[in-house]
Amino acid sequence: MKTYIAAIVIMAIAALAGCKNNTQTNQENPEQKPETENVATQEPEAQETPLIDHAQNVLKLIDRSLIPERINDSIYMDATVTVRPLDDVYVSPYSISAMNGEGGIYNIVYVDLLPRTAKDYFVLFYTEAGVDGSVTDLVKTYIYNPEAGTLNEIPVEEQFAPFNVNEMFEGVTVPDDLKLDYKELVKNYAGKKGFKGFDIRLAGENRDTLEVRPSSIGFGEFWDLVKPVKYAFNGEGFVKVK
Repeated sequence: MKTYIAAIVIMAIAALAGCKNNTQTNQENPEQKPETENVATQEPEAQETPLIDHAQNVLKLIDRSLIPERINDSIYMDATVTVRPLDDVYVSPYSISAMNGEGGIYNIVYVDLLPRTAKDYFVLFYTEAGVDGSVTDLVKTYIYNPEAGTLNEIPVEEQFAPFNVNEMFEGVTVPDDLKLDYKELVKNYAGKKGFKGFDIRLAGENRDTLEVRPSSIGFGEFWDLVKPVKYAFNGEGFVKVK
């Protein structure tokens, strides 16, 4: 009988010791908390800042008289009012255009912005016109301050050093079958000043180099042959590349 009672006492003492050990284990690991507390302390995801359509805002500020009549009210309103799906890759907030090409008669307006300082942008505004193709008709340059909502014109001749069509053929061998066309091209462009009648476009990975070529209308065979005159944007304006 004593042996039986002793066995019971030993079992009870072991059970109490087990409870104490469990209690100590829980106290020694206070960092173990319910998963619900971790969920509650998670930080909310950062919200992306929406892109601002600077190019569209600039187009609204451009004097309407500078925009060709064939860019009618419907086309103009679509370009200046319709919210664009900006993604900075396919639809950039720094570039916009509007076009009327009905009947093969083209009138196109372009606005391109290049960052100049932390507060403003250099703006290149130009129009093209033509039949079954188009060439540069008008070029204007501005400084745009989005915070102030101001667009101040700066003279184009102060931004772009002069050039002539002969520069585009320096070091270029003109094939015999194109020599007569080449003479005609040089004759047509003789004495021209500025970009009117030429083909201009922004190129380069960051679209910060302006390339100038003879118009492809009537002289398309020279497009790949010529060496375009180039102007590189240096953060303030365009500098002619030698």
